[in-house]
Amino acid sequence: MYSKSIFCFLILGLLTLARINSEVINSYTGKCNDIYKYLESQGKVNNFNDCKTNNKGEVIELRIYPYCLTNQHLENLLSYKTIETLEFTNIFANHLDLDDSEIFYKFDCEYYDTVPTNLYIFLSTLTKLKSLDMVGMMNNDISIITKIPKSIKVLKIGEILSDDMMLTQKMIDVLSKFKNLTSLTLREIGISENLDFRKFAKLKKLTTLEIFYHNDFYPKDISISGNMLKNFRYLKKLIIYEAKLDDNTINAISNMTQLEELRMDMHIYQGESNFNSINKLKKLTSLVLNCGVNPLSTNLFYLPQLKSLSLSRCGLINTSKNDTLTYSTLKKLEYLNIDNNNNNYNNLYINHENNYFDINHLGDLISLKEVHIYDEGYNTIPESIGNLKNLEIFTLDGSKLESIPKSLFTLENLKYLSIGGNLTSFLDEIGNLKNLEELHFSSGSITSLPESIGNLVNLKVLDVPKNEIVEFPKSILNLNITSLNLRENCIEIIPDEIGNMKNLEFMDLSYNTITNIPSSIGNIKNLKTLYIYRNKITSLPESIGNLVNLENLTINGNYINSLPESIGNLINLEYLDVSYNGITNIPSSIGNLSKLERLYLNYNKIKELPNSIGNLKNLKSLGISNNLIDSIPDFIKDLKNLENFYFEL
Repeated sequence: MYSKSIFCFLILGLLTLARINSEVINSYTGKCNDIYKYLESQGKVNNFNDCKTNNKGEVIELRIYPYCLTNQHLENLLSYKTIETLEFTNIFANHLDLDDSEIFYKFDCEYYDTVPTNLYIFLSTLTKLKSLDMVGMMNNDISIITKIPKSIKVLKIGEILSDDMMLTQKMIDVLSKFKNLTSLTLREIGISENLDFRKFAKLKKLTTLEIFYHNDFYPKDISISGNMLKNFRYLKKLIIYEAKLDDNTINAISNMTQLEELRMDMHIYQGESNFNSINKLKKLTSLVLNCGVNPLSTNLFYLPQLKSLSLSRCGLINTSKNDTLTYSTLKKLEYLNIDNNNNNYNNLYINHENNYFDINHLGDLISLKEVHIYDEGYNTIPESIGNLKNLEIFTLDGSKLESIPKSLFTLENLKYLSIGGNLTSFLDEIGNLKNLEELHFSSGSITSLPESIGNLVNLKVLDVPKNEIVEFPKSILNLNITSLNLRENCIEIIPDEIGNMKNLEFMDLSYNTITNIPSSIGNIKNLKTLYIYRNKITSLPESIGNLVNLENLTINGNYINSLPESIGNLINLEYLDVSYNGITNIPSSIGNLSKLERLYLNYNKIKELPNSIGNLKNLKSLGISNNLIDSIPDFIKDLKNLENFYFEL
């Protein structure tokens, strides 16, 4: 007997590498299979990431997690002289929120910076190497890059979560000798102004330069030297992330007349030019800028080849000789992304009087195919949107939109429409969008959907949560919808005709006032996910067992007192949550759910659980807290894969 204090019993609670990367499954052949088997024999199978061979069965690509590999391990792994692409995959590069202990436990490591000491020796033997990613593998050891084969074309170097590494003159001297280099990435490498960068001018084949910092882990204000950048004369692609820029930097970039793609985070910008020389980049086809609090010159609208434009918090200042600003010069622009959402930028205030993108000019960009606008300052869509005859995707979220112009519904090529705002109704003309495949609208006040929505014969996704819809829209019942989200509305009744939606795979009806699930729901054989929690449902129909493809059933927070025996027919169910109901007993058929991984029965009135739960060999997480159960069931010992068990009296 246990006291009535919280008792949380955890079994194998350590998270596995599956959180970072799907479990390693050996589907490899030839020499890639040899590598896998070798790491497996060494207890290092989790260090294996990926491997590819050519048509001769020779290893040409190898990706491994380097943590705590020994010199002997590395010597064996890099003995395949045919390797052309080698990546020492650094988990922290894309998962900065991960817990060190979870990762190092999986790799049997003590420190994440454990790097084989003789790496440079092994690299020198890979004479066919063309692409090398060794971020996190240098530890300021310059001797490593001195041994990289001169055949290298793509090189990524630097550190993660560190401010120790600095670009040195010797590094510049070494890098400048890689005459075949086409792409160079520098990550978390400090750059001093007091260096001679002129040797970089020898890299005449270099077309891509990427410079990354992460200010959360790199507290210094790292400047990107204009004196360095001016030596990269042949660049076609430049990416600078979270570095300090000034007018010298901007001037150097403006003289990269071969640039086709430019991405810059200008959050730290100390200058007065407002990038007014940007119109010199006549070959630019893609521009991504985060301007921070720095206004940007409207000269960007005079880039004749621009096809893709993404601006975040970019105020606009007219620095051109033209008094009247026009957007129509962007005749080739196909993709537009404007993000002035305050919520994404640490609550920095966005001043919409500072000449931010004028949505009234949207119709001037006649070649647009895709538009994404996130800005609470817009409350209207211009009638001129009807000019965008090629438009396929339109998103206007985070706005205070109060109405939609009829011209929007003349866009016959529109396939994706997402709108947020204060709308109280949709126009009947929405039924004219015959090619529409996805419709998203949330956080409004609409009480019903127009009947004409039934004309959208190509509609696959209907997403209308957080509104005030009082009646399930019957006009959609005969459409081929695969995903339906009516979460957080005011729906009381699910019509019997719901069973006609044969193609439905996902349905979310949570947070409504539904009292009954019709038996016809059992006809939706393709349904994989059903969320219907936080309603007023008192029972589940026996037909629920017909949903043989169901993988996720979440019905917590209702008034259900029992589960039907047919629930044991859900042979593909992986997740079941019936917590916060009034359930008194669980049918023994639950033991038939062989694929079930997570089962939550918390906060019910269950006195005893069936022993058949012990048959759930794939169960990883089980919650039975706050029931009438007074001891841990015996079947727990049979659940060999259980990682988390929650039991609270």
